[in-house]
Amino acid sequence: ITTESGTVFGYDTRNASAPIFEFSAHSKACSSLSFSPHIPNMMATCSTDEYIKIWDIAANNGTEPKLIGAKKTTMVTFYRLTLLGELFTLSFYRDIPWVLAAG
Repeated sequence: ITTESGTVFGYDTRNASAPIFEFSAHSKACSSLSFSPHIPNMMATCSTDEYIKIWDIAANNGTEPKLIGAKKTTMVTFYRLTLLGELFTLSFYRDIPWVLAAG
């Protein structure tokens, strides 16, 4: 689960009474997350703080995901229109293991 405060919660659906992990992933709203269909325990998150982050959710016995990498998006000017780097969605591409799209 992602939250407006940037916190991510992970639950085991077989026992959803308490989260397996809870951590602060972003400094602003964590708007989306995606799990890799090819790489076990790889999760990506994006946020309105303009970052995409990749996590290993099996680290520390699955209780505290480890940040593997982060990428800050930039401001783009397109036909006199300035687009900010805020991100609202992302998804791994099912046919190619290392492709991740965000927007």
